[in-house]
Amino acid sequence: LNLNANLMSLGGLAISIGMIIDATIIQVENDQRHLSEQGDAAHESKLLTVLKAVMEVRKPSIFGELIALIEEDKRKGRSNELS
Repeated sequence: LNLNANLMSLGGLAISIGMIIDATIIQVENDQRHLSEQGDAAHESKLLTVLKAVMEVRKPSIFGELIALIEEDKRKGRSNELS
């Protein structure tokens, strides 16, 4: 491919930043949805509402990123063993 390590590192960094921004957008949208559903009549604090929204989205997001990592290893012919 005739690519040097610096160009490949920049490509990996760009992908990582993109994944972080994507996860952040998903989280903010979910927080906004929970806060708008809460309305003024709810007795919960906004902090508790946001915490519930974070916990709702965070687990699937982490699992999705781990699956992407495992699939990348499979394509490179590496073993997926955790031990």
